[in-house]
Order: sequence, then C-alpha cells, then structure tokens
Amino acid sequence: MTGYTLTDCHCHLQDNRFDSDLPEVMARAELVGVNRFVCNASAPSDWEKTVHIAKNSPNVWPCLGLHPLHLVTSGQWPVTRAEWIDHLAEMIEVASRELAQAVGIGEIGIDRYITPRDDALQESVFREQLRLASRLGKPVMLHTRHSLDRILEILSEKQVDIPVFLLHGFGSSTERVDKIVNMGGYFSFSANILKNYHKKARQAAATVPLDRVLLESDAPDMPPPQFYPRNEPMVLPTVLAELARLRGMPIDELAAVIAKNEAVFFEKW
Repeated sequence: MTGYTLTDCHCHLQDNRFDSDLPEVMARAELVGVNRFVCNASAPSDWEKTVHIAKNSPNVWPCLGLHPLHLVTSGQWPVTRAEWIDHLAEMIEVASRELAQAVGIGEIGIDRYITPRDDALQESVFREQLRLASRLGKPVMLHTRHSLDRILEILSEKQVDIPVFLLHGFGSSTERVDKIVNMGGYFSFSANILKNYHKKARQAAATVPLDRVLLESDAPDMPPPQFYPRNEPMVLPTVLAELARLRGMPIDELAAVIAKNEAVFFEKW
C-alpha cells in the first residue's frame, strides 16, 4: 500500500475485457492507492452498464457520451437521428438524481486520425454534446486525437459554457498549453509517458502547469509493456513515478500536489 491516494481520471471499466474480473481489477488498484475511478462510456450500448457499475461502486464516477470512433457503430441509437441526444440527456439527468457521486459527459470529441470518417458528422455530434453539457452544467472528458486546434476553436465559441474540461491522454504539442489553461482545462497523463517514443506526451508531462496535472490509465487501453495486452488502473503509481522523474520531484510531493488538483477539479463537477 502506498502512502498516498490517487484518482484514475479516465478509464473504461465497462469495457467487456473487464467483464470476468472487474472486482479483482478494482481491488488491485485500491491496494496501490487508487481509490476513485472516472469511468467513461463511449456509446449508447454501454451507457446503462456504466451507470450500473457506478451504482454498485460509489468510488466510480460515471461519464456518459458518444465517442467519435463509435459514430458508425452506435446501433440502436443512430447518430443521424435526434433520439440519441435525448436518450443521453435523460440518462445523465436520472443518474445525477440517483447516484451520490457526480456524473460527467464523456468520452466525447473529434478524431481526425481514423479513416474513413465524416468530419462534419463528428463535429455535429460533438457540438450536440457540448450544448448538453452547457445546459446541464456538466464537465466534459475530451478525445482530441489530431484535432486539438479544432476542438479549442469550438470550445471558445460563446455558446459553449461548461464548468471544466479534461484533455485525456494528453500528448499534443505544448504550444497550446497556455490557451488551454486560460480556458480552464486540465491535462491527464497516461502510461504513454513511460514510452520514450511518445516524445510530445513526455515533454508535456514535464512542462504543463503543475496545478493542472492529473493521472489516468485509459484502461484497458494504452498498456505499458508490463501490462500488455490489457491495461489496468493499478498502473497509476507507475505513471506517477515517471511523472515525478520527468519533473524532478519526489513522488510523495507530486502525489500531494495532484491530490489538491483533484479536489479543485472535482469541486467543479
């Protein structure tokens, strides 16, 4: 057991790769000090499952949203129809009433890497969810692969009024950091900073303002070699240790700073 506690600010506990042993996965994480999990749904097909996990585990904070990678596979809630956003709004409102923990919107965003893709559809779905977040006063968890500049442009529009946002698995150029900070954003770093070839992520982890730094696993994705093929939230102390090394700080001191960051971040939910 570590001398500190951590929040996994972005993971996917509802993923079917955890179906057989989720209690054990969470127990292993808790043994190394991970005591809260922000569980991000990604499609209508896993919204109810995510809420169910949160109902059974008060240390799981659910986020519901439609991920850009799922736009063509959203099944019974086609994104070309209006019903999906109404269903999302209803689920968030009901979960917010029924759960003791807060509910966010995520994982949402734009992905300009995948092919084939429909950029206009991605932006439309993203804007719908931002409008919902603005109306309900909910935080958003952002997917920004090859799309950070466009996402920041949209977030800057006057009709977008969200309490806080998280750039998950941040690994972009540090040129936009000041703008993100001025907009109230937070940066979450994953096990990608353990990999020397993720140079932008490592540079960002070493240099972004310390009071905006958070940690995540993105489990079961983004596994470091020792966790391959399935990542778990118990990776967080390893990420923390590397982040401390990159920043030239003692691990316990950095953990204390991140704990303060978590308190401020979640107060905005």
